[in-house]
Amino acid sequence: MPIVLVSLIALGLMHLKYWRAIVAPIVVTLVTYIVITGPVFSALDVNPAQSIESLSIPHQQIGYILNDENGTLTDQQAAELDYYMPVDAWKEAYHPFLSDHIKFHPELDRDRLADDIPGYIGTWAGIVGNNFGLAVEGYLYQTSIVWQIHEPNRAYTAAFASQVMDNPHGLEMSPLSERVHHGLMDYLTFTDEQLLELIWRPALFILLILLATSAGVIKNGVRFLLISTPVILNWGTMLAAIPAQDFRYMLPNVFILFVIALLAFGKFKLENKHEDLH
Repeated sequence: MPIVLVSLIALGLMHLKYWRAIVAPIVVTLVTYIVITGPVFSALDVNPAQSIESLSIPHQQIGYILNDENGTLTDQQAAELDYYMPVDAWKEAYHPFLSDHIKFHPELDRDRLADDIPGYIGTWAGIVGNNFGLAVEGYLYQTSIVWQIHEPNRAYTAAFASQVMDNPHGLEMSPLSERVHHGLMDYLTFTDEQLLELIWRPALFILLILLATSAGVIKNGVRFLLISTPVILNWGTMLAAIPAQDFRYMLPNVFILFVIALLAFGKFKLENKHEDLH
């Protein structure tokens, strides 16, 4: 929702004289969001995720610092971490590329953390301030899939899922066409094993989007940035809070790349049709 609103506001600022035409999609977007997240969610008994789900990167930075021989914590900071989860458990649970081992650790008091997010952020900020270089390294590991085309050592890339995950009800997959299913699985398996960095590392698509956007700006001016604004904002969101090395988080960028690339080769001219504005 914030990405949509920022994109529409940017559209309005760059095309201010068309503000009447731009107000409509902004209003429709807001009303749709309110209706869906309000009465529709209530009717379907849909509950929002806990706000602590966005703390993956702080978790990972703390874990990296705890595991590095040069990492330092004051006694007070260690005690503050113990308030949420024992430091030894935090250190043991840390994985450089996956926050789930910390987020869902049985010794992490999720309710306590949810009730004291400002306190946790304060503790994290103090630890990062004393170990800034290590915090940057931990951040780069966790966000690897967003910016790094080559898969690092010890890393992983969750390209696709071919079965129902966390399946307490015993659900089974029943493809409508076994032939199509096997063909798709062969493709997914082959690309995962042989073409991982070309197909399943979304950083490559971001690079191509930035190149296509640059070409579009050169050809059509700064207004071409509007086309890429939602993608770049989504990329920024993932840089701020991505929890795991999953391709699915960046899937929209794959589809929009082809649109941006095609438009980058075109030349567009805005026509001033004053009669349409009144």
